Amino acid sequence: MIAVNIVRIFIDTFNINSIDICSRSLIYHGMQLIILDQHAIQDSRINRHMQSVKDLNCKLVRINIDRNTRYNEILRYDEKDEVYSIGIAQNQNKSLDTLHFMISLFIMNKDICNTILKLIKYSFKEPTILHVHDPILLPLAVRLSSYFQKHWIVYDRHEVYESRKQYYSCIYLPRIGRIAEIFVASQIDGVITIADEYRNVVRRLFPRSDTTVVPNLPILEDYNSPAILSKIGSTPSSPLQFIYIGSLNWKSDRDIELILYIAEHLLSKQYNLKFIIGGATTDKQLLLEFARLSEAYPLNFIYTGYLSREKVIEYTQSAHFGFFLIKPDTDYWVTCSPNKVFEYLNCGVIPIIRADCTYKEQLQNVSLWFNRKDPKDCILNKIESLITDYIKIQEMMQQAYHLGSNLSFNSVGNEYIALYNTIEAKP
Repeated sequence: MIAVNIVRIFIDTFNINSIDICSRSLIYHGMQLIILDQHAIQDSRINRHMQSVKDLNCKLVRINIDRNTRYNEILRYDEKDEVYSIGIAQNQNKSLDTLHFMISLFIMNKDICNTILKLIKYSFKEPTILHVHDPILLPLAVRLSSYFQKHWIVYDRHEVYESRKQYYSCIYLPRIGRIAEIFVASQIDGVITIADEYRNVVRRLFPRSDTTVVPNLPILEDYNSPAILSKIGSTPSSPLQFIYIGSLNWKSDRDIELILYIAEHLLSKQYNLKFIIGGATTDKQLLLEFARLSEAYPLNFIYTGYLSREKVIEYTQSAHFGFFLIKPDTDYWVTCSPNKVFEYLNCGVIPIIRADCTYKEQLQNVSLWFNRKDPKDCILNKIESLITDYIKIQEMMQQAYHLGSNLSFNSVGNEYIALYNTIEAKP
């Protein structure tokens, strides 16, 4: 009997209403767009996405699912835009919360749907696009879509999930994001990927979906070009600044340990440098390292904690070097489209890269580029050999800025709207 009930719940969860496919003209005035994500509330890609569709004259709401906020606590982040964050944490134990979260999304997500529907008050009769930025939220989008007579699901695939994750020494299992994709692949109407290299893979994984590419490129107007050009053209009287603002976890695929190794080695030699590390973290080991280096070099090693988007831009515009280092032994070494690197370029910052990035040929000419197997001392020595040659630094910053001006979101943002039109027009 229990098994029968589980099957019934499963069928109910993934059963969607039939839609009127005869209607081929989506009138943007009446269109409703729901963005679903669990990224940071100031995530650059999502904010760029919202900005690109604001001119459609459609109803737009962003629902951010926050696993760290108390269950059913709802925050509105923007008075002008409809941006809500819904907390789903029920325990102080993160492992239990994660387990409950997965179960609720895959099977018992009716309560979450009701909360969202009451919050946004959308008409069930109007054509509605659900645009999902995290694979784990795809089952929730399928359930939500069943309430609307005309609906389409678009999946913004920021990363690559088909590589298996290693558990213990010899067990490899699909990532939870890939499992979610498999469950709902037949329900997805459009997929957006980050690089041309993934087009064929996406078409194979989502055969009924239309696809397009939107790289993680910045919006040029977000930055102060005169200030950036002034930095590039001036001889520094203050320290050369190295920056990393982003994911902070000792065990993540970002090589924070290497950044700290480089910082401590160079600062110990009394070079005129400053290292700025930003981002929220609860990693105790990492916080202890930050505290130790801040105490040893109080004016030259700065841990800022969480930063607003405006502050991130301000710090990045003032920097000379920026880190994007992936651990060589990670099981997640895949081609990426790093927003951080393109932001460095636009700010006249020399990227220090060890990763498999898109635009590799262009980036190698304007960055300190390292291969996966390059040892840490090789990376350190190459950085150290450059920091005393400011003429070369200025030349590389200028080249980076020039490349960045040709790699902007302004040239690709319309791909969102083009995909919406394509999927709506299909018979």
